[in-house]
Amino acid sequence: MTRQNSTRSCCRLLLAGAILFVCHLGVAPWHTLGQEDARHRFSYATWRAFRAELLRNPDVLRYYTFETTSTRRGLVQSVAGEREPLRYSGPEPFQRISGRWPQKKAVRLDRGAFQGKPFAVGRSGFAVEMWFRKRGQGALRGNGRTCGMLFALGNGYWEGARVWTAYPQKHLRFELGRPRPNNAIGTTSFLRVPDGTWHHLAATWDGRQLRLYVDGLVCGAVEYAGAFTPPTAPLRIGYADAGIGSLKLDVDEFVVWRRGLSPGEILQHALLGETIPAKIQTVLTAAGDAAARSDWAAAEAHYRKVLRAASLPATVRALGRLGLAQSLERQNRTSAAAAEYVHVSDNAAVPEHLRHLAMRLTLLPQRGIAWAIGSRKLYERLVQLPDLSPSEERTARWCLAEHCLDDGDAAAAREQYAALLQRDDLPDSTRWDIRLQTAHSYRVEKDYGRARAEYARLAQRPGVPAAVRSLALLSSADTFAREQNFAAACPGFDETRPDA
Repeated sequence: MTRQNSTRSCCRLLLAGAILFVCHLGVAPWHTLGQEDARHRFSYATWRAFRAELLRNPDVLRYYTFETTSTRRGLVQSVAGEREPLRYSGPEPFQRISGRWPQKKAVRLDRGAFQGKPFAVGRSGFAVEMWFRKRGQGALRGNGRTCGMLFALGNGYWEGARVWTAYPQKHLRFELGRPRPNNAIGTTSFLRVPDGTWHHLAATWDGRQLRLYVDGLVCGAVEYAGAFTPPTAPLRIGYADAGIGSLKLDVDEFVVWRRGLSPGEILQHALLGETIPAKIQTVLTAAGDAAARSDWAAAEAHYRKVLRAASLPATVRALGRLGLAQSLERQNRTSAAAAEYVHVSDNAAVPEHLRHLAMRLTLLPQRGIAWAIGSRKLYERLVQLPDLSPSEERTARWCLAEHCLDDGDAAAAREQYAALLQRDDLPDSTRWDIRLQTAHSYRVEKDYGRARAEYARLAQRPGVPAAVRSLALLSSADTFAREQNFAAACPGFDETRPDA
């Protein structure tokens, strides 16, 4: 054995011994450390410790966790501050479900709401934080519109406050009601809030500005230094009418604060008490302030500065990337934004709810074109999700089919194209594109005879657009050229000449 081979063998033995020693100690292997870290930081035990801190905080006005709510009594008690209960009211019973973790209980609502005595708002304003999961439009429309309420203090239009969402846009809106002849003043989130995953919501007013946060990031702001109009109607979590419909809504936690919250407090709460370095917090606050005034170039610069930090918790870095993606998206740099979302969704060290958020946000059509920026595995996961909108499912299937073609798996691509063609909501232009791509898939397999048959069938279909017919004829001619049969290819090329 040479000295070099002997050295390599010793290194292998040392490495194997180190791995065995680590396993013997019960320490996670290196490739799972990030995943274990994410599970630890966003675990039920971490939430219990964070909950204990909230119970001791004198600024908490009310705190509902839904842990002991029973469908029989329909009552949820505030566990901190004012001990005002909320009672369920609705034409159908709510469901008691697992929340963010299997051990944590939550409630599922649609046509009903938990309601109780409204809370008072003083000079320091107020904040509401809420962990929720949307699952689509509920059974009730709002004045014929597809929209649904998350919570309302009073009616939220001429009094109190409310947060609601509209479909298919999936943006949130935070409003303060004002008495007639005025109406509500509010802000709409510039971030889409996808269905099917848990989100942290913070709606805060400090007496000067309304701000809306989703998952720790600013997503809307508007100045308002006027008076708060006390509500005459109850506090409701869920359906509250007042022109807004119902949501298929899961609620895990609801906290009311006696004052407006700072950006740093909201970010820390969204991360269950994660420690954020002071310098990073300063930059994140500056990024949020820039986003609040729609200065997206400045917000982008601040988020990039966060990502250049040498050592950051995975959750904080993920939020920096999400903020960067949001800034890029608002500047119409769609491909770059989608790439940042993909980076978060593929990172196993990031908590599951943020990965699911990023995964859904990758579905960004650019000028009506779906770009398959993520991995094939990403789109395979996406098409299995139960809460995608029709347009999101179309985009996910299209991107998956494109990946399959790139991988040379034409049969798998045709499965996705066939599923798309079965949909009733496809625009005609998309339907023609899919038929053309189906024909292309046989060319990818080098089944040129079958490809030519599909191109011919497509070119002869009634109503085929001229551009699609020309592409089918050109592609058919190309199959002959690939077989070196140029004599057979020429008529097809000639037929598509402008002067033919």
